[in-house]
Amino acid sequence: VPSSFQLDETVRHLGTVAFFDKRRGYGFISLSKTGVVPGDKVMVHWSEIQSKDKWPYLANGLEVECSLIKVAGTAGATIKAAKVTKPGNQPLCIDEEQ
Repeated sequence: VPSSFQLDETVRHLGTVAFFDKRRGYGFISLSKTGVVPGDKVMVHWSEIQSKDKWPYLANGLEVECSLIKVAGTAGATIKAAKVTKPGNQPLCIDEEQ
């Protein structure tokens, strides 16, 4: 995204996990509300998952809630998911649910 792209990092967004590679620790969330970010998908890293699990991860198709952050990089800024939880800002505990 352009460096001038404006983003309110305090707003929580609902979405669905489109893909998550447990071994590599990253994936993508499709946001429920369109037009928030270009492409309506954001990357998520395992370190942003709010969980009590020893090895936090996300399951494809899981509904989640997250904040969005703009991260500057060498090729411009990107938008990533942050503070990923269950809807209602509840911690994710995938290991306990299986």
